[in-house]
Amino acid sequence: MSLANKVSSPKDVPEKSSANAGKAKQDQDSQLFWFLLKCVSGYSLVGHITRFCAFKIIGADVYMGTVQESLVVIAVYVPKAFLLVYIFLKYHAFGTSLLYLGIAGMQLLYFSQDYNTLAVVLVMLVSASTFGLTSSGALKEETPTVRSTRRHILVAAAIMFFLLLGWQDSLNPRSWINFGDPASEEVILTTSNSSAVMDVDNPSTHPIPILVSNAHREFNTILDRQSSTLAAAAEEYKSRYGLPPPPRFDLWFEYAKEKDVQIIDDYDIILDSIQPFWSLKPAKLRERVREALGYNENALIALLIRDGKIAKLKGGLPWQQEAILGMTRSFVHMLPDMDLAFNAHDEPRIVVPHDELSQMISHARSGSMRKALENEHLRNDFSARPNDMTNGKRIQEYSVSRFNEYAHQNTWVPSRLSCSPNSPARDFTEASGDNTTAYATGELGFIYNTTAFSDVCLSPSLKGRHAFFDRPNAFSVAHDLIPIFSESKISSFQDIPFPSLWHWYGKLFSNTTSDMHLKNEELYEEDEDPTWENKTNILWWRGSTTGGYSREGGWRRQHRQRVVRKFNGLDKTKILREPDLNDTTEWSPASVRRNEYKHMADVKFSGICQCDPGDCEAQQEFFDVAPFANVSSTWQHKHLLDMDGNAFSARFYGLMRSRSLVYKMAVFREWHDEWLKPWLHYIPLSLHGDEYLEVIRYFSEEEEGQELARRLASTKREWAMKALRREDMEAWFFRLLLEYGRVMQDDREEIGYPG
Repeated sequence: MSLANKVSSPKDVPEKSSANAGKAKQDQDSQLFWFLLKCVSGYSLVGHITRFCAFKIIGADVYMGTVQESLVVIAVYVPKAFLLVYIFLKYHAFGTSLLYLGIAGMQLLYFSQDYNTLAVVLVMLVSASTFGLTSSGALKEETPTVRSTRRHILVAAAIMFFLLLGWQDSLNPRSWINFGDPASEEVILTTSNSSAVMDVDNPSTHPIPILVSNAHREFNTILDRQSSTLAAAAEEYKSRYGLPPPPRFDLWFEYAKEKDVQIIDDYDIILDSIQPFWSLKPAKLRERVREALGYNENALIALLIRDGKIAKLKGGLPWQQEAILGMTRSFVHMLPDMDLAFNAHDEPRIVVPHDELSQMISHARSGSMRKALENEHLRNDFSARPNDMTNGKRIQEYSVSRFNEYAHQNTWVPSRLSCSPNSPARDFTEASGDNTTAYATGELGFIYNTTAFSDVCLSPSLKGRHAFFDRPNAFSVAHDLIPIFSESKISSFQDIPFPSLWHWYGKLFSNTTSDMHLKNEELYEEDEDPTWENKTNILWWRGSTTGGYSREGGWRRQHRQRVVRKFNGLDKTKILREPDLNDTTEWSPASVRRNEYKHMADVKFSGICQCDPGDCEAQQEFFDVAPFANVSSTWQHKHLLDMDGNAFSARFYGLMRSRSLVYKMAVFREWHDEWLKPWLHYIPLSLHGDEYLEVIRYFSEEEEGQELARRLASTKREWAMKALRREDMEAWFFRLLLEYGRVMQDDREEIGYPG
């Protein structure tokens, strides 16, 4: 029966006493009050379910900050605010309503960890107590004046509460989800490079074929959804990034299609890197680039583009300059005037503290980026050179630098500055362990999410396991946001990644002398690479002790030494026994000695370097150092290992083009990460190494594993020939420089491809 039917008509009911009438009215009001309060609660629940479903179906990283997100926020909060204010005004049910607001605020706090919200909630609850509420939420007996005063104060508090929520959400809608990371509120767009972990822990099936199957399915989905027309690409761009495409996006699309680029839509890494720069004035950004390039000791390569031509190229080695010229030659005429600063070091350079970085991202999204999206009259071109830019003939000199030198020192503390204070890496008690559930599965710890694995903020153990954080060979860092282009980066750094000059150049180099020089070897020679059937069935690696500088026994904490020790250790580890060998129906862990399987891997150092004399001698004695091997020796083996050195691995593209299966341990991130799928294009390895033996044992001994390895090696090679070409690197770099060119323009809110 509806509430309307419960209320009797005056014509049908005899007149009652005023007391009874008042009681009936009170009962009616009470029922209506509770009905309205249920509406508020139900509407809130529906709103949160809607947001949750949007996060799961569309993807939080894509969904947040879009027009759809804003509409949902309005739909959730505005009706609820009116309902609650109506309850306040009509029924004076302050206690019950405030208790509801308190619970809602606490729920918000749980997701956002926002202490401002907590403060508002506590103030409102204290106010409710101060103004005479009983424990049941009813009002004490009081004068009409006191009641009226309290009502006005609490209504004002309620309105301020909802205004605060709306303001907070407009600035930082991601705070509604606890992403547990990184640095990482700056990484707001990148889709995790993961293979779904569903059913991996099913003991009746080996985890590896499940991880491979999931990766294959997910990658096919990515390929199938790529835009085929300019209109579709522009619409996907707006939907994905909450921005219009940059000016001359149509020229880039035509360029990409002409070069047969396979990926048209997935450039999240570019937007992740460029987004914080939208918070600073373009003139300030240009000034910071000039400062960086003008200080000679900053180890930067300067590239000045004027009138569609390279006006000046200074710094770096000859081959690096040649690579920059070659990489930009086919599209430089379509770029606006700009100054670029390339990092000449292997190691990244920029770490912005978390509080500043969070403010920058919020300011960028609520300010310039939003204005650009809302502009309906965009101009599809760049503006003329601003007055503060020279003609590019010379570089202005500066006598001060924002960079600080930390070479051969521990860098963990400065490297984690951009991590959230609530992340494991920033735990001041140093009691937090790695969040391994975010990236590894099973007792052996197979990596299923390489994005989470390489997230420094989730893994405090990296400070004692990776050489970059122990004593990097070079480390010149700034904590201001400066546009610096680096070939790779750690997750917590704000460098702008770009395709490696090493990879584009396609040569191998030697650092055995003080000056890096070109060897007479190509990165990959196809005629030296045997067929799969003619390769040796072992895992192979040769390399040097790069990664960091070893002093006072520091090599024991460095990543390359850890990996080589794991493969050559005499200790025990675990493998998975198949069901018919352990009298069960499950694959179960079994303890074995590593040296019983030493025939499966030949992983050795061929050079000891970057160390004090005593540490060099200690490593020479500890490791079984093998003779130097040329590149052609690599291709003779079915299974090839790759891992970080001082930064990214220069040999990786050669391995990817080979007919062998590639295994990779990497914490450094590169431009191609979202174009390569782990467990499909390479086999991801952890740094702890518990899964090493089982991974290689499965692919080299199990019958189904051997066949799967052959197929994966072929799939990997085929994709590398399509997506890791020079043309792909150039197309990616072209799109990056269009984004960079836009954010550096004074009228960036008025320019863009209108679609």
